[in-house]
Amino acid sequence: MVIVIGIAVGTWVFYTANTILSLSSVFESIFDSFAHKTLNNDSPLHKAAQRGNVREIKRLLESGTEVDAKDHEERTPLYLAAAYGRDEAVEILLKHDANVDGQSFEAGVTALFGAVQNNRIKSARILIEYGADVNVKAPTFPQNPLQQAAAPGHIKMAKILMDSGANVNERDSNSGMTALYIATVSGNKKMASLLASNGADETIPDNYGQTPEQAAAIIKSRKTHKLVKARDESELFDSNAIVQIVYLGTTQEGFTYHWPNRVGFVIDDGSLVVTAAH
Repeated sequence: MVIVIGIAVGTWVFYTANTILSLSSVFESIFDSFAHKTLNNDSPLHKAAQRGNVREIKRLLESGTEVDAKDHEERTPLYLAAAYGRDEAVEILLKHDANVDGQSFEAGVTALFGAVQNNRIKSARILIEYGADVNVKAPTFPQNPLQQAAAPGHIKMAKILMDSGANVNERDSNSGMTALYIATVSGNKKMASLLASNGADETIPDNYGQTPEQAAAIIKSRKTHKLVKARDESELFDSNAIVQIVYLGTTQEGFTYHWPNRVGFVIDDGSLVVTAAH
């Protein structure tokens, strides 16, 4: 079994090789929206939430606009406000009875996921104060908020989640990786240390018997990465190998834009990045 790591900008999520294709539609529904989101097709409330226009939000809600309405990408106004760090807008929406754990996208992620992924500290605090479930798992998204915070090393966010009752040893629903496993494999030593000091068990293996330290040891041997086409290198694949999906993207206006047609995973002791879109 080969365990390897990617080299992408943005959020890192771990999966086994034989589940990548089956999960591709999930990630397209979530991350493609960041690449193509626009205000042009959103409702007035969604526009106001994304921009943080509190006065307009109040006017719309007082005139009877549905607070949990979904836009064309199935996002709630609360999700947009939290993901963009529009803290006052988040609180106004919640005061008008927005569902704090309302689901967005086909994957069903909550507003807390948006705040955590984009490291919106104050928005996350507000959501938690209003009862957001810190251990929530979306119907078709395998990680919880703490696991989402682990890979990019959002230290302060992780502290907030753990102080609010996040289960530090919860395993993701796909490959059985804990937040400590994800932090260790991602090379985030400060995050790994924080998790360990809060009770994270370094002996918990993934679904294939690998502990965080065993996985990290293999990753250290990775070489220079080379892009190859998946269909041209099928003989290299082990369907039980643990790999890391790579999201190539750019960051604009404080938001990470992920491009699903530039997704890959690393194999062969880290020497190859296999791209799926060929």
